[in-house]
Amino acid sequence: MNMVMVPVREATLLRLIAVKGVGENLDEAILRLLQTPDERKVPDHCVETRPKIAESPTEKHFEQSPKPPNRGGQQLILFGQTFHFRDKVDVWRAFMREVIDLVPDKIDKLMAVRFYSRRILARSKTELYGRADLRAEEIAPGLWIPTNCGSKDFLRNIRVACGVVGLEFGKDVEITFV
Repeated sequence: MNMVMVPVREATLLRLIAVKGVGENLDEAILRLLQTPDERKVPDHCVETRPKIAESPTEKHFEQSPKPPNRGGQQLILFGQTFHFRDKVDVWRAFMREVIDLVPDKIDKLMAVRFYSRRILARSKTELYGRADLRAEEIAPGLWIPTNCGSKDFLRNIRVACGVVGLEFGKDVEITFV
């Protein structure tokens, strides 16, 4: 087998990692993604080994805002249940609180994820950005998430967090930002 080194942006690599199935290597994931939609299928051995995390979300993290009239609002669909929120930060906060409750053993893996100079979860505000003057929220004692992000960053963070904890983005978790 010939090996070829190809430069890939960190964000692209993290997206690949997030979409690969459990037990599937990156080569197999790339080949699957290059197939036509009719040919595309995650191998059975990758799907069946994905751990089932929970049947439904706990209600305590979802203090929903009423759906604004004539505006879609921000939506989080978690295990088939739809929740409406006022803004993107509310969605991000509720999602991360739920993840921390569902899989507390994955907190260290989530804290290891980094985009450029930012983390998606940290033990302190300074650890998130490398400085303390940017917006962040403490979602649990000693656990901080960044809130100084744009829509694309929030979506990327949620997709990657899903991959880290074993949720399938688009199936277990769906997000609609308006």
